[in-house]
Amino acid sequence: METDFGSEIGRQALDILGRAIAQVYDTSLGQVEVMAQQAQQGRGRTALTSMTPNQIEAVRIAAPDIVETVLFELLAHLDWHETTHGPVRLSVRVGDQIVENPGACSDNLAGELIVDGGWLERFATRPIPPRGRT
Repeated sequence: METDFGSEIGRQALDILGRAIAQVYDTSLGQVEVMAQQAQQGRGRTALTSMTPNQIEAVRIAAPDIVETVLFELLAHLDWHETTHGPVRLSVRVGDQIVENPGACSDNLAGELIVDGGWLERFATRPIPPRGRT
């Protein structure tokens, strides 16, 4: 079902999608940490195994920004597919209803990830990149 911008079911669909995206963010950062630990122990099969401890620490520090950027670009691309009627469609189950194109419930689907009070701030359990806060 198509939903209207700002509708209650639309907000619920966005929050469900946001929780799923935040879980991917948290899991991705967890995997970076596992890879960094393995590299420090001389195990693993990633590019990190050839890095110095300082380089591995730099990867840890940069990882939240990188993961956030990838998720932002993924959401922007999915939203573009929806608005151009592309081959990729996005839907969210809210109770017994399917919300088609949850991006229509937002003025910027990818922005839901990073705005103040956005998905990462509300749903992520791992630290998120600072947003110009002091």
